[in-house]
Amino acid sequence: MLGIAISRDQSNPATRGVKAGTDMDEAANPDRVLGGDGLWGGRLLLFHELPSTNNWALANAGSCGNGDVVCAASQSRGRGRFDRTWFSPGGSIALSLVLRPGIRAEHVLSNVAQAGAAAVHTTLAGFSIRAELKWPNDVIVRDRKIAGLLAEKDPASGSVILGVGVNVNTAEPEFLEAGLRGIATSILVETGKKVDTGSVRSLLISELASALTELFTVGAGKLFTSWSEHDWLSGAAIEVSPTEGGGVCGRYAGVDEAGRLRLVDAAGNERLFWSGDVRKIGQT
Repeated sequence: MLGIAISRDQSNPATRGVKAGTDMDEAANPDRVLGGDGLWGGRLLLFHELPSTNNWALANAGSCGNGDVVCAASQSRGRGRFDRTWFSPGGSIALSLVLRPGIRAEHVLSNVAQAGAAAVHTTLAGFSIRAELKWPNDVIVRDRKIAGLLAEKDPASGSVILGVGVNVNTAEPEFLEAGLRGIATSILVETGKKVDTGSVRSLLISELASALTELFTVGAGKLFTSWSEHDWLSGAAIEVSPTEGGGVCGRYAGVDEAGRLRLVDAAGNERLFWSGDVRKIGQT
């Protein structure tokens, strides 16, 4: 394993625990200093392992700058929506962005997560992978999950934390061992080739910067035009299970600009959902 030298200021809480020469992945250049390689000139804070990049970013958001990126080579307790476990072995990308969007709209979290998903989609297209977007915040390839996102807010600092997990060099036997065969996939599985995780990360950060800049300056209009073109649920009969109740069945009618799922029920009424689990009817 090669190491990455990281410039540190131990008086700054946001860099405590970041060790110079931290092992990352085999493709890393030990002579690179990654300060300034986050979003919009922010810092890239690299860890060999963290329990959760989102947890660390939330705990240290007040000491981080807008556009700082927290990245771990692996997570021991990665999590997704509803505190579900996110499988995050070495060779995958696990990072969290610290954002201060200056937007008070109630839908900022959903829009940020969906802009992030669109950025992942564009990143994967660079590897000739035809991905689709699944509401609210997943990226799907051949009906299997290749990436997931989680947006959370830190009330104390006003920051939005966007966690992004992408399966990069995870092999089929690892998914099988984790009980995820047929459920998850990776760039390696889809292309048959291992790729440089650091290069994928750099491309992803660039695409995230572009997508989020557009969201914060222009709005969500173009985002959801793109979303509709790559929507995994398009035209499907679906069941939505909100966190607060049982499942609701109907015809999927897209996503509105607030990021809500639109469902037309059997009576012809449109219903809107901020969150929940969704599946295509007839598909487990």
